[in-house]
Amino acid sequence: MRSTARLSVVVLAALLAACTAPVGGSGAPASPSSSAAPSSSAAPSSSAAPSASVGSPSAGPSSSPVAQGPWLRAWTTQALPPLDVFGLTDALVITAQGVAVDAPAFPTTYPGPAARWLGGRQLTPVGLERIVARAKALGLIGAKTDFGSPDQPGAATGHIALTADGRSVEITGNPNLTIECIKAPCDAAAGSPEAFGQFWQELANLDWLGADVAAQQSFDPPVYSVLVGQPPTPDSALGASLATWPLATPIATFGAPVANGTARCGTVTGTDADLLRAALAKANALTQWVQSPSTNATFGLTVRPLTDGQDACREVFGAG
Repeated sequence: MRSTARLSVVVLAALLAACTAPVGGSGAPASPSSSAAPSSSAAPSSSAAPSASVGSPSAGPSSSPVAQGPWLRAWTTQALPPLDVFGLTDALVITAQGVAVDAPAFPTTYPGPAARWLGGRQLTPVGLERIVARAKALGLIGAKTDFGSPDQPGAATGHIALTADGRSVEITGNPNLTIECIKAPCDAAAGSPEAFGQFWQELANLDWLGADVAAQQSFDPPVYSVLVGQPPTPDSALGASLATWPLATPIATFGAPVANGTARCGTVTGTDADLLRAALAKANALTQWVQSPSTNATFGLTVRPLTDGQDACREVFGAG
């Protein structure tokens, strides 16, 4: 067996998310935002998305969630300006209810949706236990937590935080480093950098869990972090697309100032999430947002769909 770099499937999802965002990070798991921050949510605008949605499944993880956050989270960090990475979605989140959430690639037409569509797959308790068992078999659960950094300067570092044996464990490594299988068995050496990359790739496609993971459905995020900034430049052929800000908090004072005051960031949940979701479904990536039809000031939105226990404003900018 020899090492080779393999392009991670999550790069495609990240690039798609970045292309739909007028302004734009990623980091460690965060706790829910304070009550001072508003609430939000987004729905798919592509007809290619599944019609069913994952709600609040009754079957939950076998291990207790930590601080009401995700049961598992896989994401990348990179030496890029926060505005450039704010809109990037996580590679995978498994919620405290056992729903595996990711941002799969899907067909869309220019200029693209206003918010990234997410898919969800319900896991059984046995499926969750099998994921932990797989991490242990690859030697990733123990005293060692750093499994190496990417070879190229500025490349993305993978982070995996999961709940194992009643505690939260975070490991890091190169998400693109795996072995090339020449002769079975094809598992990387336990505890090696390649083992981290192999686990990352296996998390990217959970079909190996068989009957312990359901088919993918659309997922309505319960949390949205929203970056309010300069309006996108209208397309000369399409003209300007305007939408009215749906929340009670004025768009000009929404959230807290970030990026040296050039933008504002806030996280929304609950009813506000439902209101924003409905508005986003009628908008696109080039939509300019106004407080009311009679006002002249326009704004651009970058929307980060999230699960319970996450706050991208706090994670990326330290705001909230």
